[in-house]
This record gives sequence, C-alpha cells and structure tokens, in this order.
Amino acid sequence: MLVQFSVKNWRSIKDEQTLSMVQAKGNEWEADNTFEAGGALGTPRLLRSLVIYGANAAGKSNIINAMLFMKHYVVGSAQKQLGDAIGVQPFLLDASAETAPSEFEMIFLAEGVRYQYGFAATSQRVVEEWLIAYPKGRPQRWFSRMSVEGDTYHWEFGSYFTGLTGSKQLWQDSTRANALFLSTAIQLNNQQLKPIYHWFRTKLWVIGGDEGSYTASLCTKAEYRTQILTYLKAADLDIDEVQVETRKVAGDLPDHLLEVLNSTLLEKLKAQEVLDIKTVHRFAQGRSIHFSMDDESDGTQRFFALAGPWIESLEKGSIVLVD
Repeated sequence: MLVQFSVKNWRSIKDEQTLSMVQAKGNEWEADNTFEAGGALGTPRLLRSLVIYGANAAGKSNIINAMLFMKHYVVGSAQKQLGDAIGVQPFLLDASAETAPSEFEMIFLAEGVRYQYGFAATSQRVVEEWLIAYPKGRPQRWFSRMSVEGDTYHWEFGSYFTGLTGSKQLWQDSTRANALFLSTAIQLNNQQLKPIYHWFRTKLWVIGGDEGSYTASLCTKAEYRTQILTYLKAADLDIDEVQVETRKVAGDLPDHLLEVLNSTLLEKLKAQEVLDIKTVHRFAQGRSIHFSMDDESDGTQRFFALAGPWIESLEKGSIVLVD
C-alpha cells in the first residue's frame, strides 16, 4: 500500500512535491474510495485511487516518472559499476538546483509494517539515504548514511537493524558511492530488508509501454484470458475473443543470419518463443475476422497493455500508476 511519495529537484519539479494517499478531512466518497490500513498501527485511512489533473507541461508526468526512477534505482543500483552515472535529472532552470541532489522518499506498507525510505543523489553519488520502520506504530531508525567528504560517509545503524557479526560492516563497505545501501545489502543476502526491496520490485507497477508482453503471458492461462476478455468487452472494443499463438524466434530470422551465428547462440535462439495475440471480431451472418494485436488501434493496444497490471493489482494488492 502506498501512503505518500515526495520528490524534489527532478526534471520540471524544483521544490518538493508530495503525492499523498491519506484521506483528507471530510467523508466524501469515504465508503467507496477509502479503507483502513489493517495491521499497521498509526497509519491513517487511505485512498483506493487518486487522480492528478492539470494543464499541459504542469509536471504531472514527472511525478510518475520520478516514481519509476526510484523503483528502478532501488531494484538495480547494486549492479552499477564504479563510475557509472546514477541517472538523476535535476531541475535545469536554476543554476543552484542543477548541481544540487535530487531527493526521493516513499512511505508505504509492506507485510503489515509501515516504512519510510528515501535517498538524495547527484549524477555521480548518493548524498544521503535513510530508512525508518514503524512495526508497532512508533518510529525505529534502522539505518542512515550521509556524505561527509569525497567518498566518505557517516553511517548510523539503529539497534533494531540486525545482522550477523560483521554483516553490517560488510554491507557498508560493499556499498559504492553510486549505489544504494538497501540494494547492496539485499544482494549480500540481508533478510530484514527483503520486504522493502520486494515491495519496490513487485508491488509498484508504473505503466511505461512494455506491459503488452506481460498481458500476453497472462493470456496463456484460461482464467486470466477470460478476465482480460471481459475487461476488453467492458471497454466496448467489439472484441469477441482473444487467442494466443506461440512461435519460435528463430523463424523470424533470415537464413543468411542463421548461417553465421555460432551454434551455442543459435540453439538459444531456437529455444526462445514469443507470443502472438490475435483478436476476433464477429459480425452479422456469423462472419469472423482475426486481427493481430499490432493491427488494432493504438487505443485498443493501450487497453490491452493495461489489462495485465490492472488484474494483477486487483488480485494481489499492487499499486498501479498510469499516465
């Protein structure tokens, strides 16, 4: 469950902006669009859904873009090599902001516990990182790091952050300046941080355009295909059936390319498969026409791509963000 997201100095966003899922004062739509965050003491009543609206170039997309960056950086920063750029995009219309760190913080619930996790980073280094947990409604600071000088950090570990003897020092020493401690510790088999890491990796869906392949994979299972078809019919797209066909990747490659590939790579390609989605439209006198999903309108393809994450969210309690 998402409680709150804050971002500062990111693309068109200079000053801190906060997206809050906390119910405001009043009881409008309380029965339909709010719920109690059961099991997490001290967490207020939350919204089920939220919409940001405003003029073009007002920064709406950059809120979602910032959440996508935070997700990807948490999941993948441990793989960065020494000297790799972090990829932050600061506000460029102010000289002081251009050299200042970008800041990100997420408050969320994972496995019944509320967490407050964030970091600040420039293009080359993490300047600050922190994690606070609220397992019993009261804050426990598990760790924090603050850049002091060069690649030197001031580290603090709370008494509630556990580990085998020497583990904390190993995790600390293994964390590069351009990587997050959270990501690094997970790679080194930290167990306590797994709920936080897995929340970012599996519970936060930011729709970016490649979800069609995920929805296609769900269509290989009859129960999901039925749900997806129901979803498409509800959108009044005149689709009566969805069919899935599997084909080999190697079949799409020209013969002259297959001849020059080494045997190992060729065997891997021969083993790989892709899914083709066909839509069926039925007309009067029982006439049916089959379309490849690529032949459908952009709007239909968009609805199809959204279906998988949407159903996953309803089934497993994920958060879905759509621009």
